Parts: sequence; C-alpha cells; structure tokens
Amino acid sequence: MVKWPIILRPKKDELLSSWLIRSSIALGDEPSGLSSTIWSDWRPWTIDLDRSVDSARLSVLVELTGISLAELESMTLRSTIERISNKKTLNPKKSWDWVIPTGNRNRTRINGLHFCPLCLKEAPVYFRKSWRLAWNVGCERHQIRLLSNCPNCNTVVSPHLATYKSCELGKCKSCDFDLTRSSSNLLHSDAMWLQCLMNESLGGKVTAAFLVDLDEIELFEIVHFLMMFFLNSVRALKPFKRLHQALGITSSKLRDRPSIGVRIEGRTVVERESLMVAVARLLKMHLDDATQLLVGCGVTQQMFMVRQTKSKVIHRIKNSLTSNPKVILESKRRDMGYKPRTKEAVDKLMSEIERFL
Repeated sequence: MVKWPIILRPKKDELLSSWLIRSSIALGDEPSGLSSTIWSDWRPWTIDLDRSVDSARLSVLVELTGISLAELESMTLRSTIERISNKKTLNPKKSWDWVIPTGNRNRTRINGLHFCPLCLKEAPVYFRKSWRLAWNVGCERHQIRLLSNCPNCNTVVSPHLATYKSCELGKCKSCDFDLTRSSSNLLHSDAMWLQCLMNESLGGKVTAAFLVDLDEIELFEIVHFLMMFFLNSVRALKPFKRLHQALGITSSKLRDRPSIGVRIEGRTVVERESLMVAVARLLKMHLDDATQLLVGCGVTQQMFMVRQTKSKVIHRIKNSLTSNPKVILESKRRDMGYKPRTKEAVDKLMSEIERFL
C-alpha cells in the first residue's frame, strides 16, 4: 500500500476525525472522498467516527501514514473513556458516560463539535478531543465557555462537511460565517476549577475533592453522579430548594429545557456549566460538612440515589441520609393533577429526543 504524499502530524489533543478532515484537505480531497478511498464502503461520517473506529480500520491508516497504532488510538474517545471508567468493553452503539453525542442522521448532525473561537484563530485549525468530553465546558487557556453552534445561522458546527469550495475549518459549513468572530462569555470560576481538577487527574492522583485521596476512576464517578443528582434536583421539592439556596445556585440554570430522563451528556454547555458549579461548591467542602449540609436540607436516600454506583464516597453519604421510602416525592404538577402536554411542550420533548437519534 502506497503512503500518502502528504502526511500531517496529529496536534496535541486532536480528535481522530479532525486529523482525518485536515488530511483530506491537504491531499486535495473531501473528507467523504478520502474515507471512501481508505475504507471502501464503510461510511465513517454517518456515525460517530471517534467512538466507532476499530483497530483493524486504524491499521489501514498506519500503513498509509506510518503513524503508530497507539498514537491513532489515543486520538479516539475510547482511550479516555476506558481509562476513567475502567471498562474495556465499550459498545459504540450505546451511549457512553461523559461523551457528548453527535446525533447523526446520515451526514447531518443534531449536535455539533464544540469549539473555542479564540483557539480557532490559531494555525493550524483543528478540533480538540477534550471538546467532545462533557466535563470540558470551557477553554482553559482562554477561560471562556465553549460554543457548539454558528452564531450567524445557529447551525451545528460540522467540519466533516468540508468541500473543495469550503475547506476552511474555521468557517461554518452552512453559511460560511467566520467562527473565530463568535463571542463567548467567561466561564464561571467554580466550573473552571472542577474542570481543571478533572483534567489534571487523568493518569494521576487527586487530593482536592472532599479532602480525601481519590484515584481518577473514583473522582469521575463521583462528579458524574453528583451532576446527575443536581440535574434531578430541579423538581419542586423543599429539600432541593434549601440545598440550592445554601449553595447559591439557581435551579432554572441547571435545566433550562424539558428532558426525557436524567442525562448530562446531551445537555447544553450552559446547563453543564451550571451543574459543574453546583458540584464544585459541594466538592470544595469537607466530606463531613457536605454530608451534614444534605442532611440539614432534608435530602433523603431516595432523593439522593439517582442511579446505582460503586463509589464508596457516594455510599458513605447515602448511609448518613435518612431513609424514608414511604414519602411520595411529589411535584407541584402532581398537586394540580395530570393534564395533557401542550403542543409547544411536546415539540420541545421531540427536539430533545432528536439529539440522540
């Protein structure tokens, strides 16, 4: 097999799909055309390439570029998720904790790639692997919140749709707007603190959270659990209201759209930032103080345990809470009786579902 005449070296923290898109442009081709040449009838742009590519298909790229299999695998999302979840059998057809879904419909996507407009000003333009991971809600270098849509036409950012006429990755593939001109707000300092803590923990030890020694697997499990807990805490229950008030957070910022179930990966950047702020303020406390806060607010085991977990820290907190299984957790909607949803509410729910199709 003849090697490519032009071989681009992957950049730091670059997604495999981003590198493949850049390579296709450098070779004078479109991403879809180059992938067809490499893998024949396999269509990587109709699925989540960064989750679905296997070692056999990556081995073809090794022959074409001379880049090692280990380096190519490190550019995929699988390598990171396996490390923080301690799982070696990830199913690409199912959702993964911490991975922001792309929501593919053929080559069209419901969710775009997140980006920092200031990073896109720097050559070469490429998309980071960390921008696909749900705990990264801001750019640590520029301290601003990440974006996912073109501010001009609101289309999700889809660099894999690059063509001969529109090959600049820093521009929207729908309206040709210069994404580097996008404006973004500064990221909340508490969200940035937690994001940095999690990124620094990869491959090492953590001593800041709850003032106890945690490995990276335990830390990511605790944060994911607590983000789901706070996402679930928007229900109109007095213990949750007291907890929000004590932590200085606003429930409407935790979830500003209807949702089917409780899942953080499909939430907007703004929602995830608010969830990170809530979790950060709890993690900055001593474990005993955080537990007593939950107890004092009246949070029960049934309210706290939003899902099963093996985390010893979470179970320690749970065992300190009151168990009250006979209490019916009601919201104001139940008090008013059940009524059919409005057309607007149904449309919003359908929009939420489409993000995962």
